Amino acid sequence: KDELSLSASSVKTYKECPLKFKFNKILSVPTKGKTYFDLGSAVHKVAELVTKKQIEGIEPTEKLAFDILEKEWRSDTYETKTKEKQDYELAKQMVITFLEWAKSNPNKPTDVEKMFKIKIGDVPFIGFIDRVEVTPEGDYEVVDFKTGHNYENKKSIREDYQMNVYALGVKKVYGKLPKKASLFYIKKEKFVTYEIDAEQVESVRNTIESKVKSILAEEFEPTPGFSTCKWCDYTPICDAKEMEE
Repeated sequence: KDELSLSASSVKTYKECPLKFKFNKILSVPTKGKTYFDLGSAVHKVAELVTKKQIEGIEPTEKLAFDILEKEWRSDTYETKTKEKQDYELAKQMVITFLEWAKSNPNKPTDVEKMFKIKIGDVPFIGFIDRVEVTPEGDYEVVDFKTGHNYENKKSIREDYQMNVYALGVKKVYGKLPKKASLFYIKKEKFVTYEIDAEQVESVRNTIESKVKSILAEEFEPTPGFSTCKWCDYTPICDAKEMEE
């Protein structure tokens, strides 16, 4: 327990199913690679390196972005060339979407993949913020890039563990809460934005602290359900799984 560190995503996994958390975080049970993770990683790397160029004062170009994408692309998890080609074209379109947004964005990026470390319930939380920006008024904003489907909306994002932990991370690093934290679903060209509220951040922090206490008490009872188990990597070894509605 003295060596335990957590993240917003790992506590979210615990919320979904404590046994899934145990398989993943405590027992480190390996899972099969997924091509959409590789696609997402490549696009994220493009966003990261292009943002670094922006911070250095270099205007991003399509050639620069596509060169990064080609270098970061992985083929080893694809079973067919057809599927790989489809995903690569999708990745290129997402890169174009990102570039158009980056060029028109009035905010200035100040940090990329910014690491922070805070404590919640006496346990270290480590996170990396995709992009930290400064508005023309001098406020901080957080942008987290998503390459999958959009799962959050304006209401649910206020409860999102990651966005609220990011807000706490910004406060720790820069001395004040950000004005906004946004999820940028690049494939859908959609932003879901959370206007940061200090009381809400503290409320979510308390909720996370309660989950941390349960983790430290080793409460790992499964909470199976069709929607949870359908996409779980650990169904082959889980006796509690529910595979029918």
